[in-house]
Formats: sequence, C-alpha cells, structure tokens
Amino acid sequence: MKKLFSLICLFAGLCLNLNLQALAGIPMEVSLDASQDGFYQPMTWGVGSDGFRRTGDAKGVFYTISDRGPNIDCENSEKVFGREICKEGKIFPMPSFNPSILKWNWSESGGLNLNKIIPLKNRDGRAISGLSNPWKQAKTESGIDLEGNKLAFDAEGVDPEGLVVLIDGSFWISEEYGPSLMHVSAEGEILERWVPEGLEKDLRAAHYPVLGKLPAILKERKLNRGIESLTLSPDGSHLVAAMQSALENPDSSTAKSSRVVRFLTVDLKSSQVDGLYAYEMDKPEYFDIEGLKKVKTGDLKISSIVYFGNRLLVQERSDDTMKIFEFQPGENLLNYPIANETKSPTLEETTVRSKSKTLIWDAVTIGADAPSKIEGMIAWDEKTLLLVNDNDFGLTGIRSEGYFLRLP
Repeated sequence: MKKLFSLICLFAGLCLNLNLQALAGIPMEVSLDASQDGFYQPMTWGVGSDGFRRTGDAKGVFYTISDRGPNIDCENSEKVFGREICKEGKIFPMPSFNPSILKWNWSESGGLNLNKIIPLKNRDGRAISGLSNPWKQAKTESGIDLEGNKLAFDAEGVDPEGLVVLIDGSFWISEEYGPSLMHVSAEGEILERWVPEGLEKDLRAAHYPVLGKLPAILKERKLNRGIESLTLSPDGSHLVAAMQSALENPDSSTAKSSRVVRFLTVDLKSSQVDGLYAYEMDKPEYFDIEGLKKVKTGDLKISSIVYFGNRLLVQERSDDTMKIFEFQPGENLLNYPIANETKSPTLEETTVRSKSKTLIWDAVTIGADAPSKIEGMIAWDEKTLLLVNDNDFGLTGIRSEGYFLRLP
C-alpha cells in the first residue's frame, strides 16, 4: 500500500507523514476528582469513546462522549492497585461516575477548549450511573468496589460508546450493556432507550422509557461487545449502528471464530429498525505487528463508523493497531429467518459477506507507534477525519489525545 496519507498533529498544526517514528497529539485531558468514592489515584476523563461534528455548527465545534467510567478487570487488580481485590467481575473505583457528553471547540489560534459537559440523567433529573444492568435474559457482570464488595446492579446504568448529534440539538447514543440505542435531549435527559425485544422487562425500575425495539438476537452479544459504533446518514434520515464483534450465536465459541459483524439501520421518521447487513472483518493476521503478540479473531473489533461525505467508513482494530475501510452494504437481511436464528445455521456461520469494502488507511504500516485505542472518528471537513482515543481514564497511563487524518 502506498503511503499517500498524512496525520496532522492537532496541537501544533504540523503535517506529519506515515514514515514518522512517533506520533504526537493534543492532550484532551480533563481532571477527574474521585475522592468522593475514596479513591485518590490521579485520573482524567475518558473523553474519546466516540465523537461527532454536526453539519452547520461553527467551525471547530465538535462533541465527544465518555463511557461508563473508570473500570478494571478483577484479574488486573494487583497490577493496577498493588493488591488483589477480587477474582471475577469488574472493579469500579468511582461507582458514582456519571457518563456524559462533552462539547469542544478547537482553533489554530485558540487551541482546544472544553465548552460544556452534558451529564446523562433520567426523567427526574437524577444522574445516570455507568454500573451494570440486572439482566436476566442476557449476560451481565458483577461490579466490585475498592474493598471487594459487590455493587448493586443498576437498571438505569449505561455504557455509552457511539454518538450522533441531530439538527434539533438532541443526541442518539449507542451503548454496550443491552446493547441499546438511546435518544437523549440536548440537556442530557434520556428520552427513551431501545433494547433487544424482550429485555425491556428487565429494566422496569428505570426512570426513563425502555422499549424492546431492537432485534431480539442482539442480546446474544459477547459480554462488553455491544453496539460500539453509531453514525448518521448524510441526509439525516437514518442512524447506522454496528456491533463491536460477532454474536455468541449459537454459542460463545462463535464470537471467537467468526469475523461477521451486524450493522443496523434505523429510520428516524418511523422510529423503527429497517435494515440489517453483514460485514466481514479482515483476517487477524493482517493486524499483526512485528514484536507484539499475535492477533486472534476474538481480538478484532469495530470501534467506529462515520459518513465521510457519502462514503461510509468503518474502523477495524485490534489492541495495538487499526485500519479504516470504505463499506458499501449488500443485501438487507432483516426479513430473512437466518437474521434472527438462534441455532445453526446462523448468520455468523454462513457465507453471507460484505458486498464491498475498500482499504482506505492502514495503521499497521506505521507499526506500534500509531495512536493507541482510537475509538472515535469525526468527519471534520471534506478531506479530514478527527480521530480521538479512549484513555481508560488514565488508569494505565494513556493520555486522551486527538489527531487529524487527511484522506485523499
């Protein structure tokens, strides 16, 4: 692949080519006070789970979103905290964290400024947590505090990942737990949350409307592999959403072996899912970087999608690198029995594949020095993407940063 593209450092406006040895980005750091939860390790907001720039907004204005808050796998507790806290589950060192949308402004003269934080809240105005949901018909995980005690499940808790901003100022957010899609007011109130059909019964205690409007089969998502990516069609009529990886359908082994991921479209006028499409990720060996661990199929994820003009771009990534493809969806599979089949043969096991995808940018070619854990792609202008990363709230020493990627 010819190296035709360039990364532009957000901080200095310097144009860097793909032969560079290291990449530098502007810190998008916002301090986070966790002392109210008894946790004093310095942390920063994880601001880059996704982002969006709304057509018609002033130049330089864009939005990003946090995920559920600081969390660590129990198996990594000794490495992070210096002691083993638990054997299984997820540690939430700041269980009071309120997932939020962040509004930014960037200019060459003024740099980057955080204009506003929009906390997610229920219909009573109370802050929403990022704690796990009490699913009975789908997998969930126990939340653990710093003392090793189990935290209560929260019917309102969400793990935001994808973000879209509509012309009227309201938001659509995709999230991992359900998985679900949420319509959110300009002030952050959750107006409604869509979950896989049948799961709405498990969230009766939520103080916002929960509707079973997504295909029931999506509840078979791998744990923490829900709807990672969300974008808006160029005409503003449809949401496009992508699962993070293959479903555990018909069983958990499928998510480890299948590279077929489901894309959904939502007609905003009728408020209904009206499309289902199959997308096939690249083979894991195509993500290998010399000197780093070999990539397995189960490591692959779709972390972001965005319309770049009329081109639908899809970011595939492993733990260490990423690629961007242009995707042309094939046949709508929504009305096929196999689309909601929960036994063999399933969509994940068939030969149904992407109609067309074309490699646009390959970070593998610049090796391990590429930005880590990029989760957001924002259409900045006609030729430029703004990439933002998820820093896991600084718990592992990663900074939140942004990069411009200029495409031909």
